[in-house]
Amino acid sequence: MDAEFEQEFNNPAPMHGVQENVAPTPAAVTWTDITDFQVYAPEGGTTLYANGKQQLKVRVSIRVKYKGLATVELDEQTLSTLTLVESGTGTPLVHDRFNPGDPIGWRYVLERNETFKSLPYQGPIVAGVEGAKVYSRDFYVSTTASTSILLSASVTRSDGTMFYSEAIKTHGRMTLNSVPPAVYSHNQFQLALIGKTPYESKNISKVEVYRLRLIVDQHQVDILKIDSLYPGVFLRKSSHPDYLGFYTSAYINGEEYPFAELLPFEMPHARAKYHNYPGAVTFLMSYAKKGGHSQIRTEQDAWSMVLLDMYGNTHAVIVKASEHSLPELRLS
Repeated sequence: MDAEFEQEFNNPAPMHGVQENVAPTPAAVTWTDITDFQVYAPEGGTTLYANGKQQLKVRVSIRVKYKGLATVELDEQTLSTLTLVESGTGTPLVHDRFNPGDPIGWRYVLERNETFKSLPYQGPIVAGVEGAKVYSRDFYVSTTASTSILLSASVTRSDGTMFYSEAIKTHGRMTLNSVPPAVYSHNQFQLALIGKTPYESKNISKVEVYRLRLIVDQHQVDILKIDSLYPGVFLRKSSHPDYLGFYTSAYINGEEYPFAELLPFEMPHARAKYHNYPGAVTFLMSYAKKGGHSQIRTEQDAWSMVLLDMYGNTHAVIVKASEHSLPELRLS
């Protein structure tokens, strides 16, 4: 870089036409009328669980014109002012995710959380506005409220004038309905012994594999996560002459639940990836050899866990072991 260019780069000349200490002039109005202003669910359904996690996609589409003439383009600044409001009051929805302790209500974010699925829907879907110079913005709505909400949208023109979609007759507003988080019966959770997996060491004689699924109306509702688990490993003593006792560990997607403490057991974690059942919890019950390094000095009456499903609902599940010398895991 030569000296002349370096001086110009570090000390640029002032821009021509810039006046300091002068109030800015209002932005020119680029459009005057709204041709279309719709609020709709592009994926169909309008019902979601009131768990603060599940999302429902709401799309706002708008097309504008200038003084009754042809439609015109919408500038990015105005497009960024599109937002969801409560119909009637015009109160904007809160733009944030739900966190523990937040007030009950409705909120939205601008990004889809791919973790949770929408409820199945098979009805008609609103096509929305089509054609040239249509601008859309997507909102992902969640709720913790027990009542429905009537939504519309607002947009603010560059001169500060606000417009509301509920003034438009066709799809200017829509109703979203909430339902309480799902609670399933004992019979809808299915715990089954799948078999055993090859594993033998100086501490473990064999490992049995169990699978826990949630079946609703003959369809599996995927379990995504173990939210909590106590104790970290389920222990049982044994009166069987060949075994010191049994201990069971839990896995989702082949990964073990993060234990709260280190335990004096050899764990069969390496086998879990071979027994990954999508949407289900895998339990590996290890048979502890006598004379090994495993220590089973205490035992638990039950194994308590909280599971998170594909719709964002949580479920409390209790697992127990039978009193047989070779116990079986059962739902309580």
